[in-house]
Amino acid sequence: TLTSGATMESAAPPGTAQWAGAQNALGEIKKHIDADMQGKGYVLAEQPEMMIRISLGVRTVKEEPKGSLARLNVPEGEDVQQEIVIDVFDYSNGGHLFHGTASNPLHHKEPGENKLAKAVRLILEPVPPVSS
Repeated sequence: TLTSGATMESAAPPGTAQWAGAQNALGEIKKHIDADMQGKGYVLAEQPEMMIRISLGVRTVKEEPKGSLARLNVPEGEDVQQEIVIDVFDYSNGGHLFHGTASNPLHHKEPGENKLAKAVRLILEPVPPVSS
């Protein structure tokens, strides 16, 4: 079982920093985590068995020119990349049950809800459904 109160935010992942839209993105990510986990048979409860931690940040990455740009010796550029980290812990003893990450180039735009939903779905894909 989960509880929405057992979803906590963490500092930005190592090597990244927070950005202005992070709080809005965290709200969307929490919504998608709840939906994905409920789709696997987990339920929200007052006495949770698991706790979920979300870490979210951005970093500047180097972009190497490719194809004809590389042949023309075009210099490397920079872009902003978002990183999402989701960890699941045993609520009673703090044991680490799952760790997943996703990175997404932002190309100087805020991440859209569809991209956040897809990232959460891909990160949580290995989490098994509730066994009956």
